[in-house]
Amino acid sequence: MGIGGGLFCCATAAGFYLLACSYKSEKEYLQFITKIEQLKDLFLPLLVAVSGRVGSDTPIKCKHSNSKCVILNERVEQPVRTKCERCDRNKWENKHTGKLVKRAEVPWENSLYKIDDQGDGTGCVHVVGAEGASELDLTFASKIFEAPDESLLDEISNKCFTCKTDLSIKIYPSERMEMVLPMGELLTAIGEAVKDKNGAILIQRPHTGKFYVTQKSIDHLIADLGLYQSIFKCFSVGFAVIGVSLIAEHLIKKVKGRRHRSDLWRRSATERRNLLDMHRSDVSAAARRLEQDNGSLNGRTSYGSEIASDGLARDLCVICEDQEYNIAFVPCGHLCCCRSCSSKLTNCPLCRRRIEQAIRTFRP
Repeated sequence: MGIGGGLFCCATAAGFYLLACSYKSEKEYLQFITKIEQLKDLFLPLLVAVSGRVGSDTPIKCKHSNSKCVILNERVEQPVRTKCERCDRNKWENKHTGKLVKRAEVPWENSLYKIDDQGDGTGCVHVVGAEGASELDLTFASKIFEAPDESLLDEISNKCFTCKTDLSIKIYPSERMEMVLPMGELLTAIGEAVKDKNGAILIQRPHTGKFYVTQKSIDHLIADLGLYQSIFKCFSVGFAVIGVSLIAEHLIKKVKGRRHRSDLWRRSATERRNLLDMHRSDVSAAARRLEQDNGSLNGRTSYGSEIASDGLARDLCVICEDQEYNIAFVPCGHLCCCRSCSSKLTNCPLCRRRIEQAIRTFRP
């Protein structure tokens, strides 16, 4: 994966760490909330957690399930199956689209979480904006099948995404579902408790922090948030370890590569120095041999001249280097060979010119 994978893992670890921190802050926020057992314990305004059962003097009656609720969401889903004859000859793909056709909520004046304060059911608080609160799960009430909804069918593409050809479409009946917050549901409201002009206690969205309306108790919420925090923290640590390991592996390989290149450079430099030393030693040896050769030729003059034991120069034949030279060549005029050697030559051994005549010379 290399350094790119390491950086991706580190970024993912940072994301999981931020999620863990967010769950931690939510948990600490819930731990700071005051749990109210009785309405007389309220000192307003205050962040509180109130548990009770849903109640209303004017509940909403569901059309299909005949149940009573304070929040009703009615949604229509249109399922279809499509197949491309060119791309997927024997494979049908399930698709669906939907829309919210009805949404109803009892006004907060009538939507109550009743808390049995004195044992007679008289204590209650009003919850404002329960639909927009966090952790609110509506209950499935009913589902009926109807004729296909033409408006939803228009939203489904009839062209293949790959080859742009027309799709074969199977149309199924549409599904109308009711999701409700029923009467008598045990809920917990976590928010800011205030009083209105008439002295009624309201639970509303706080200025800072989340507004919870949920079927879970506050202790259950805190435990879930702690679990999510631990899970994302473990994910963060795991991805961080993997990312750091990949980056460290990349850096180690890079350092080893540099060290290997440095070793190769030092080795080549050493080999160059060794070759240079060998060359210098060869030159020195050649110089010594040349000096030795020059020493062996010491006492000889050019053209075979040699210093005799009496100190006088002897002129020797350049061919045999034994007899004194006494033959002059015409026309070059060189005097360099003895009589015996000159009789065997056709060209002068010094200038390589052709010998036309050999003249014997005598010394005084």
